[in-house]
Amino acid sequence: MEFQGEDKDNLCLGVRQFIIRNLPSLVDLPQLILQGSANTLQCIMIKNCFNLVELPEWLQNLTSLQTLEILDCLRLSCLPEGMQRLTVLRQLKIQGCPALSESCRRDQSKIAHVQEVHLDE
Repeated sequence: MEFQGEDKDNLCLGVRQFIIRNLPSLVDLPQLILQGSANTLQCIMIKNCFNLVELPEWLQNLTSLQTLEILDCLRLSCLPEGMQRLTVLRQLKIQGCPALSESCRRDQSKIAHVQEVHLDE
């Protein structure tokens, strides 16, 4: 998705919840929508996006994010740097992503501030 306006840095959207699922060909999250909602976005759910291999570094700019659920995204193997900046993140759920769950267990510094963490068994 590309922005066709003059000033994409000042784009302000009011998205509070973003759910993306069953998009097996998705390789990247829609930056324009998510960063445009950095101050309002509270919940992200990503499910069944089999070709998503990494989460973007700019995820750390979503300062209102409270819940992040990543379900059945087999190719994801780690959370991006800067997750510690998501100070209001209260719930992280990772299910059906064995490599990502293992990465979170090995390096808990990225998620130590999250109150409720659910990882694959």
